[in-house]
Amino acid sequence: MTSGREMATPEILSIDTETVTANPDAPALRRALTAAAKHPSVVAAALWLLLVGLASVFSSQLAPYDPLAQNVMDSYALPSLHHLLGTDQLGRDLLSRLIFGGRGILLGCCETVAIALTIGVPLGLVAGYRGGWIDSVLAFVVNVLFSIPGFVLLIAVAFITADSLPAIMGALGVLASATILRLVRSSALAVRSQGFVDYARIAGVPLPLLLTRHILRNTLGTLVVQVFYLFSLAFVIAASLSFLALGFNPATPSWGQMVFDATQNIYLHSWLMVPVGVILTATVLAFQTIGNVIRESLPQANRDSLLAGKSGPIAVAEPWDQAARLERSGRGSAPAPAVPEISDDVLLRVDGLCVSFPRQDGSRYNVVDGVDLTVRRGEMLGVVGESGSGKTMSALALLDLVPRPGVISARRFEVAGHNVLTLQPKERARLRGRVVSYVSQEPMVALDPCFTIGATLSEPLRVIRGLGRKAAHAEALDLLRRVGIARPEMVARSYPHQLSGGMAQRVAIALALVSQPELLIADEPTTALDVTIQAEILDLLRELQSDTGMTVVLVTHDLGVVADACSHVAVMYAGQIVEYGAASDILTKPSHPYTTSLMAAVPTAGAQGGRLQTITGSVPSPQSWPVGCRFANRCPVAIDECSAAPVSLQVEEARARRCIREPTVARLARDVAHVVRSPE
Repeated sequence: MTSGREMATPEILSIDTETVTANPDAPALRRALTAAAKHPSVVAAALWLLLVGLASVFSSQLAPYDPLAQNVMDSYALPSLHHLLGTDQLGRDLLSRLIFGGRGILLGCCETVAIALTIGVPLGLVAGYRGGWIDSVLAFVVNVLFSIPGFVLLIAVAFITADSLPAIMGALGVLASATILRLVRSSALAVRSQGFVDYARIAGVPLPLLLTRHILRNTLGTLVVQVFYLFSLAFVIAASLSFLALGFNPATPSWGQMVFDATQNIYLHSWLMVPVGVILTATVLAFQTIGNVIRESLPQANRDSLLAGKSGPIAVAEPWDQAARLERSGRGSAPAPAVPEISDDVLLRVDGLCVSFPRQDGSRYNVVDGVDLTVRRGEMLGVVGESGSGKTMSALALLDLVPRPGVISARRFEVAGHNVLTLQPKERARLRGRVVSYVSQEPMVALDPCFTIGATLSEPLRVIRGLGRKAAHAEALDLLRRVGIARPEMVARSYPHQLSGGMAQRVAIALALVSQPELLIADEPTTALDVTIQAEILDLLRELQSDTGMTVVLVTHDLGVVADACSHVAVMYAGQIVEYGAASDILTKPSHPYTTSLMAAVPTAGAQGGRLQTITGSVPSPQSWPVGCRFANRCPVAIDECSAAPVSLQVEEARARRCIREPTVARLARDVAHVVRSPE
């Protein structure tokens, strides 16, 4: 039955607590840009930048004079009809020199921003999503770049390259890429933990597409703002270099050179500083104004991320081969006996499933501890227990989606005939979506807010099933009809935030069915819905299971849902399965006091008056699990022997329980005033 091998998620990472929490609100950037476009200051700033840009591009056609033409007889002339802004010390027309003087600076700014984005965005996405040694190396490089005195480096580059402006601004772009990299990494760290990213992974979306469509698009808000700030910074630095005659030909008009000329005559001919000073100040203010207004228009979390971005150390947890040594060294939990197989037609078989996380001292603690599950094809298994029992973490472990820095291990892990323990990461990833799919308790996290429902459903149809654009859209509409949506065309054009909770859950189920999976893991799919919608979703799951023969693992804390929908039940408490068997047997003859307590706490419609029955105490923390029975301190029939030593899972035919007080529990069950109705 067991193979002595274990598995762990490949290259699991711990995340620095200083990283920002993003709020990837779908059309957040679009709404921010729309709101900013209506702001009078942004309109004025945009018009000014447009005017400056057009003047620089069409300088030859717009300038009234040759900017190099001299007339010493007309030097230091004040504004007049012949020279609208006056002349300089050599009698050259100031307006013409201003029109020609911005071209080099603006081109240099564009070069800097382009290089910074080209380097920083892809590396930031990879560092934030992948982490591990890649993130450590890039963090070191970023710290080195930040430690370099930038302006000194630019001056050195100017002397080395004989005042080559492209080389100087290119060096500035490399330095600025560190800021872009850190910002994108910080946003990607937060976005990668969102449910819609996991759903894209489950759907088998390729990594480049995942990074560009689902990660990058949800970081564009803060990135657009940073681009305006970077333009402003590059503009000031380029003008400063021009002032020092670095990177620019002194004979060629440039705004920095005009500032230098004005400073030489500031006391006698102060007017020379006014035109170029207004140009420089207004252009910097225009960039800053647009960036500030867009930032203020973004959601609060996106605004905070512009001030965040501190990089902390990224620790790599044990890979697969080291995880096996972890438990053999005695730091893991002892495996429990496996629940007997119900049939040879088994779709999912897991023995000794554990999920562990690191403590601060380097040791690890389990949040799922030796779970055994055997699920045959076509059945619906209910996994029930209080919050904190390990239900959701077990479900995520079956999908290899445990949050970092969690590590998964198991003695045996088979899905649809595949031995997961021997598969490579890419092979395990192909199981998600194609064989195993997932529905979360919060449907909104499954839907990428940047895309319409139709686009969200069409993407995996094209990636996994190879359909064309039109065929994928038609299949997406058919999926929406199958999950009970009356107007699929309208829903397909909608964004997630435009849907109600029940509608969004139906869409999430449709997304899970895209690849026609054999096993559907539904993690409390009705928790966030009202009672009427809950019943509709349960009916939908039963109908889909009946029509497709799909196997369902239903995670819930509601015994009423279990009684209504499931054929078998696994009761979890404190990371362990404490009882397992057919739903009709467990709900009528529970053999563990925790199951009995759960049943007693279920409210009934016919009961009137009195207090609702509850279970005293709470589920213990995974870091402080007791040595013996983990329910002993809350159990009404516990004795000293219950806390003395670990209690193993006792198997009898098709039933299993983790309790040494079974006869007393049977009497306790008979005393329960009301029980959940049997599915029969």
